[in-house]
Amino acid sequence: GKYEDHHNVTYTDEAIEACVKLTNRYMTDRFLPDKAIDALDEAGSRVHIVNMDVPKQILELEKKLEDVRELKNSVVKKQKYEEAAKLR
Repeated sequence: GKYEDHHNVTYTDEAIEACVKLTNRYMTDRFLPDKAIDALDEAGSRVHIVNMDVPKQILELEKKLEDVRELKNSVVKKQKYEEAAKLR
């Protein structure tokens, strides 16, 4: 379906049934089928994000950035402000 293709997921019949039952019970301010469809869309979006494959180069850059931030915090705590300024 449209949402499965968009989020690159597959919804089982059981998942759809559970979504309808749960949204009908707990989302009392909205109406079926819209609330169930919105919940499925949100769930698919979250699964897609969790399963994204982040390129190794991006992960390495994020690690280097975190290391620099930690080093900067360390030198600031030691009041070495000139050294901290170089770590921008």
